[in-house]
Order: sequence, then structure tokens, then C-alpha cells
Amino acid sequence: MSTPEPLGSIFESIARRWRTRFIEAAVRPPAGKHVLCAYVSTIDRCLPVTEPLLQAMIRESGVTAARIADARGAASLPGGRATTRGDVVLALLWSLEHQGGRIGVDEPGVLDWLSDLFARFGNDETPGGAPAAMIDTLTRLCREPNAAVFTVFHSEKQASIYASGIRFLTADALGRLGDVDAAAYHRVRMDRPADPDVRNYPLSYQTGEHLAWGPDPAERVRVANGPDRLICTARYLHFDVAGHVSSGAPPASIDRIFQFPGLTEIQRDAATATVAAAYPYMTLTGLQGAGKEQRPAIERELGMLLGKVTLHIELSGPRNLDWLKELLPRYVSSVGVNDDELPAVCQEITGATAAADGQYDSVWAFYQDARALAAAFDLPRLYVHTHLADLVLRREPVEDDELLAEILADLYAKWIVSRWLGMRTSSGPLPDVDLKREGLEALLTFMAQVAGLSGKSLFGWLSDTARLAQKGYFTVADDYAVALIPVAWFHGSLAQTIITTGAGDRTSAVSFVQSCFSQPRPVAPA
Repeated sequence: MSTPEPLGSIFESIARRWRTRFIEAAVRPPAGKHVLCAYVSTIDRCLPVTEPLLQAMIRESGVTAARIADARGAASLPGGRATTRGDVVLALLWSLEHQGGRIGVDEPGVLDWLSDLFARFGNDETPGGAPAAMIDTLTRLCREPNAAVFTVFHSEKQASIYASGIRFLTADALGRLGDVDAAAYHRVRMDRPADPDVRNYPLSYQTGEHLAWGPDPAERVRVANGPDRLICTARYLHFDVAGHVSSGAPPASIDRIFQFPGLTEIQRDAATATVAAAYPYMTLTGLQGAGKEQRPAIERELGMLLGKVTLHIELSGPRNLDWLKELLPRYVSSVGVNDDELPAVCQEITGATAAADGQYDSVWAFYQDARALAAAFDLPRLYVHTHLADLVLRREPVEDDELLAEILADLYAKWIVSRWLGMRTSSGPLPDVDLKREGLEALLTFMAQVAGLSGKSLFGWLSDTARLAQKGYFTVADDYAVALIPVAWFHGSLAQTIITTGAGDRTSAVSFVQSCFSQPRPVAPA
């Protein structure tokens, strides 16, 4: 009988296997799938939180130290809407010490103040919303030749900040599909030349930063959570020549997903059917923001995709989950969610969560929630993306080759997004990218917990743990197969300063497109 390898040697052999996979995945060719990213688009004016910015915001808002103390000790993000400058400041201070979030801003004076702050302290205008991040990654980094994006409102300003080469889906008066470059998209919509800007103001920050917020050196706030941001959202804005908000009313409501302007309802239906045939893969984000009056039309439209489109959506927190619990099992084939949002979503849907105080202490804990959520939504595929390791759950039966394809697809996604992060932070050579040791250790620990369920002897447990960790997946009969992928990330000082927010939407899209997954929901029987 052979003697098992020492644990350290097992770890090194596993690390070598995954590094080899990572190198192989990094040179994967484009998938070539016809994929459409829909249906919301914004302008994000991104700004890092610094001490001078924070102090200016507090000084100019007039918020008192007593209100700050109350807000920092609150159990949840103060308020859902901001009507004063102070509301924004209090939400930011709470987010710094707890977790990121979003707050709506409707008051023109507060919006003008935010615009001025962002201009004074430097800001980077980028296309915002998950579809924008997805199409940018698929087009510019993955070089996917058949990817396009569709959005409802799209002002001239929004068109100007998309990168050249990104294609926008259009339909002519006969409902025939076409696609145009971003710069031309606004021009072809002559029936609505005054579309509003849809803007967000993300304030981002890093783990472990200590920021002074008042004249007393003791008045400091410590960033307690991971790299994150508070997003101040402001929709449907029109601006005057001086750049101030002139109107906050939309020119029209979003009454369906594929709202091709200038077409009759019959023509729109015909165009939507053509979309379903032309794009058998689709990522759809924005459903959770739909009002109750919009839902019947959206559901009717989703019915046109049944049996034709493998549909992936990203969950954005616990909004409108009562509706999604009915919607997802009927229309959606694949769902993406991150580990920050997973506990609240799982609590809302299943009535329980394995997270303690909203946080997971192990991969095993968020696996428990992922499995419960996949079952509750009756999902063929669930993708959970984190900063440590990713989980892909596939409903059984599923072949080993398909699980390996999911692993390689996600490793490729991490390589692609690491390139994106590197381009945002450095003009020189790309920093070193490798699999995080913490991710490999989490993989080994998770698989040891799986192997430990067998109740075997120590030698058998070590052997099973090593085998499962080398493979990266396991199956449960009549349940879900699970692939666990260690995250590839930057090493060294850059890992402590890089802003990773927005990476999840990008990895989710790349993983979905590169995997072999293809399961359109079948058309329900009449």
C-alpha cells in the first residue's frame, strides 16, 4: 500500500495543475456565439473617496457630528433616496464602515453639487450598467465578432463614451435588424433626438483605508469592507448649456425590453421574434427595476424568447424577488450573483441564509446558499462570483466534459478581467497575474469538507480531497453538480489598491459565453 503525499506536497501538486489550466485558458479563442447584452445603459462618473473629498463633502453639506455618529451606528444604509447633500454624506460614511450600496438622488440641486464635486476632484466617465460592462469586455478584450448591445434610452452623450467598435442593435421601419457603431446609434434614432442621460455617481474606496472626516485627528473612519462603492443613482436627466440639470422627467416610459422607436406594436413584436432567432444567447439586466405596470408586457416579450434563447441574468440585490421567483423558473436558464448579494437574496427567497451577519466565513457556507437558491429558482445554471473563488452549479445530469468547460471558461474570464483591471491602473507592463493562494487554500478546504462527508479514514480522506481538488468539481445525484474555481488575481502591492467593483458583471458574461452551456427554457405546453 502506497503512503499518501504530505499535505504540503498535495497542495503544490494541486497548485501546479491549476496554474497549467490557467495558462491554457488564457489563450482560448473567441467563442463566436451570437450574443446580445440588454437592456439598461448609464453614464458612470467614477470617483475614488479621498480625505480631501470626504472633508469637502462634510463641510459643504453642513451635516453635524451628532448626525454622523447616529448614521455610522445605524443597522442599515440610511434612507433609500437622497434629497439633501447631508443624505449623501451620511450614506457614504455608513457604506465606508459597513458595505457598499446605492442611494437614489432626485433633487436637481444635489445632482448639480455631485457633478461639481466630481469635476473638482477628478472623475472618469465610463459607460455604466451591466450590459455596458459586458459588451465592452466581450468586444474589446474577448474579440467576440458576433456580440451586440441593446439599450432603451441612449442620449448623444451616452453614445460618445462607448469605445469604437462596439455594435448597437437597431431595427428599421420594417422591423429588419441591423447594428451600428456606438457613435451612429443616436443619429439613427431621429424620432427621439432628445433622449435623456441616465447617470450614476459611484464613489469607490479600498479596504483598510483610514480617512479623516473632521478637524480632530481622532475623527477618522476606517474602511471595514472590501473594495466597494456607494452608487448615487440619477435617471432621466436633461442638462442646460452650462451643464446643470434642467429636467428630470423621461420623454417616454420603458414599457417593454425591445422598445424599438418608430415601430408599431405589430412591427415591434416581429422585430423581437427576429432578435430571438438572430441571438440565441442573451444577457439581460434591469428586470429588477421594472415597475408593476411594465411586468405583463415584459413577460409577454420573454415568452417570445422561449425555446430559442439561452437567457442569463444578473441579480442586483433583493429587489422585486417576489416577481423574479415566478419569472425565473419559466424563462431564465442561467443566473449570476455575487457573494455580497447572495445572503440577502437567499434570505428573501428561502427564508434562511448560511451567512453570519451578512458575511460568509467559508466557501462551504456560500455553497449552501447557492445550492438552496438554485433549487428555489429551479435553475439549470447558477454562477456565483467572488473575490476568493467562483462556484458554478449545473443541474444534474451533466457530463464531466461540461464541468471542465465551465472551469476553463471561468479561468479565461478571470484572465480577461485581470487584463481590464490592469489597463485601468497602469500604463506600463501588465502586473503579474496568478491564482491567489487564498483561493487554492479555499478550494482544498472546501473539497476536504466534501470528502469528509464520506467518513473515510485519514488516508482515504486525503486521497479523496486531493482528487476532488485536482478535478475542481463534484456531483450529487439528482441534484446539482458543482465546480469550484480559484480566482486569478493580481499579486503584490497592486492587489491592495486596485478597484475591483464592476469585475463581477464582466466575468459573468465571459464565463457564460465561453462555457458550453446552452439550455433554452422549453416552450410551456399550451
